[in-house]
Amino acid sequence: MTGVLLMNVGTPDSPRTTDVRRYLKQFLGDGRVIDVPWLLRKILVNGIIAPFRAPKSAKAYKNSGPTKDRPWSCTASLFGMDFRLLWAITTALPWR
Repeated sequence: MTGVLLMNVGTPDSPRTTDVRRYLKQFLGDGRVIDVPWLLRKILVNGIIAPFRAPKSAKAYKNSGPTKDRPWSCTASLFGMDFRLLWAITTALPWR
């Protein structure tokens, strides 16, 4: 059986570099996203990934996405899905 899993992991508040950097720190700072000891994760995210990746990602966010203010916040509507309904279905029916 093959399936597709769509996940909403959030979006920056705006395509500005500072907002993208804050989003990257929050998202990548989660121990379930980068599974390494917390000190190493903090050094990687705050010292290497966020400072260098945020400007590039901000530029990409400015040039893409369904809305220019909050990129990718409307992705679910592009797929024609109501994620609230999808969440209700997946929580009501346990995976086997």
